[in-house]
Amino acid sequence: MDQKIKFIIIGLAAVLVISLLFNWQMLTVNQKLIKERDALAKDNAELGEKFNAAQKANQRLNEQIASLNQDKDKLSRNLEYFQKKYESVNAAREKLAEELKAFKEGTQAAPATAEAPPTGDAYWARIFSEKKGLELQLENLQSELKKVNINNEQLTREKNALELEAKSLNREKEDLNRQFAFMQKQLDYNKKMIDAISLELVGEKNDKIQIQANLKSINNDNTVLRRQLRSLSSRKVGLEKKLAEAEAKNKDLENRFTEMDILLKDKMLQLDRLNKQMAMDKAGGKSQGGSVVLPPIVVRPQAEIAAMDSGDSSLGPGKVLAVNKDNNFVIIDLGQDAGVKLGDVFKVYNQENRQVGVVEVIEARKSISACDIRKETAPIKVSDTIR
Repeated sequence: MDQKIKFIIIGLAAVLVISLLFNWQMLTVNQKLIKERDALAKDNAELGEKFNAAQKANQRLNEQIASLNQDKDKLSRNLEYFQKKYESVNAAREKLAEELKAFKEGTQAAPATAEAPPTGDAYWARIFSEKKGLELQLENLQSELKKVNINNEQLTREKNALELEAKSLNREKEDLNRQFAFMQKQLDYNKKMIDAISLELVGEKNDKIQIQANLKSINNDNTVLRRQLRSLSSRKVGLEKKLAEAEAKNKDLENRFTEMDILLKDKMLQLDRLNKQMAMDKAGGKSQGGSVVLPPIVVRPQAEIAAMDSGDSSLGPGKVLAVNKDNNFVIIDLGQDAGVKLGDVFKVYNQENRQVGVVEVIEARKSISACDIRKETAPIKVSDTIR
């Protein structure tokens, strides 16, 4: 019983240690997954910020490209205007040159009778001043046209650079979109994993609660077993005391058996001497002045003889304490205190409650008696019942 309780305690301790190790491992895995989730959330936030910044930069670049396109259109319109003005001035200049040439040719080839063109310093001064003005306007228009061309080329270069930068930003945007989609998938996967682990943790928590309940039940059972152990220990002490008492009684009975054996041996010796004396008396006799002493003759009634053969007795029940096959007698635990007297007859029953013999009391003491075996259908053994 003590060994069984030890095995139960060792098993409970092993279950508790395994449960604690499993819970610690699951807690470590949960903390690791939470850290990974936080890191992924942080990376996702950074990518979102980068994505928003790239969108804003792309928007600004689009606005700049739109503004540059407007400036380009405006410059293109100015260029067309100046081009038309340059053409008109150039046409006027050519017209003046032709008029001047025609005037010179006319002055040389005209007949004397023809009407002379208008002459005078004022006329030529006006002509030359208009020419100078047209030349200045033409130079200004050319310089402005050069500036417009330079600005147009610069705007074209800036537009190309902005387009390249916009393409680069678009590629970065696409990369960020792909990274964002990948991170979103990773977050979804991690979320599913966290949900699954949460379910497992809930299951483990329920299992832990169940184990704690089982452990509590086992502790209660252990407490009951300890109480039973203490009760069994007390009973063991009581049984040990009873065993000691039984051993003392057994020793006392052995001493009594020894005394009874000695007494029976003495009686047997006396019977042998009496038998020898009777044999001698029968053989020789005493013819002079003496009498022959015979043992008392006991005459039993017919009913008593029948009762003796049947083994009926109102005493008992008792137990057979010892069996002496050599001398054909047994020792029983009934004596004079129980009302046993010389000549009483008892039936003997075995452990299966079957009659195995009949005995007759030949010597009665205070608590035990010696009985002669009158009838034996089966071997009489110690602890057989007598009635």
